[in-house]
This record gives sequence, C-alpha cells and structure tokens, in this order.
Amino acid sequence: MSSRDRFGLDEEPVGADAARLLYADDARRLSDFARRLVATGRDHAPGDYIHEALLLLRHAEHLAELAIVVERARGATWNEIGAAAGGITKQSAQRRWADAAETVDALTDGIGADALRSRKAATSRKPAEDLDAWYLRHLEPGDVADDTDQPVSGYLDNRPTRPCAASHGGHRPADESARSFGHGHRGALRR
Repeated sequence: MSSRDRFGLDEEPVGADAARLLYADDARRLSDFARRLVATGRDHAPGDYIHEALLLLRHAEHLAELAIVVERARGATWNEIGAAAGGITKQSAQRRWADAAETVDALTDGIGADALRSRKAATSRKPAEDLDAWYLRHLEPGDVADDTDQPVSGYLDNRPTRPCAASHGGHRPADESARSFGHGHRGALRR
C-alpha cells in the first residue's frame, strides 16, 4: 500500500493521526526554536539566556503533553503511560495529564478550526504537507528516510481511533469538541 493510499489527499486526519500530526508540528517548532539559540554573535541582555532556556523547556513540556495525547489516542493505558514516564503510578499519570482525555475526544472529529488557524492552515492536510517538506529539507546523512515522498503524511492512515472512550467518560458532541479543542488543555493545543 502506497503512502498516498494510506492518507488520501481529500481526507482529514482524525484521532491518533490528528494527535500525531499536532505532535510532529510542535516538534518542528521546538527544533526551529532551539536552532535559533545556537547563534553566538547576538547581543544578550542579562537574563536573556535564562529566559530562552526556560522558554525552550516550556515548549518541551508542551511536546510531552502532546505525547500523552498521542499515546492515549493510540490506545495506551494509564499504566503504560505511567511506566513510560519514569515508573509513576497509573493514578499519578491520570492526575498529571487529566486533560489528555478531553483532547483525545476533541481529535475524534479532527483538528479544530482554531488550532488550524493558529498554524495558518485551512485544512490539516496543509500542516502535513508542510511537515513533509520541512523533514526533507532537514535530512542529514544517516537519517532514516524510508518514505522520501511523504515522510510525515505518508504514515497517517486516517483510522478514527477511540479505544479509551470508556476510561474517560465517553464522547462529547462534535460541535463542543471543535470549539474547545483550540482552547483546552492549559493552552497546550493553541499553538
């Protein structure tokens, strides 16, 4: 099956695919931000290095929150998430990332309009195509590039996934999910 068969040009990613796409987009943003910190010829006022490093840390924490959303959308249990997070208990993982369940619900219908607007995209296909191009521009010798046409969008299979619905109280109406998606999760998905 070709990557074009997995993610048709007329399909919007939903569920785990939508979560993976948001995760990939935030990883790109984090990479771009970190790359800008490498230059040493800029003038820095006192405290600028600390401010930049802490901002990078906040971006990385946001990426970790999206990782929880991806894992839950893919069906990971809270026990599995707790183990992957350094061996914390299921209950601690649930408390720490309680908003992930709401975000997973919201992504059942795809990426909301607010989140797309903040990414300057009319559809979720646009960020997927942009990520394909970004990844290919940044390939270095030794990097894995097993799908040189669509290294990001080629792995979206557009299957709606809701394996965790019973563990977090079910499904919210589509219009409520779409409205809250861009505003939820301590602002985590508003980028």
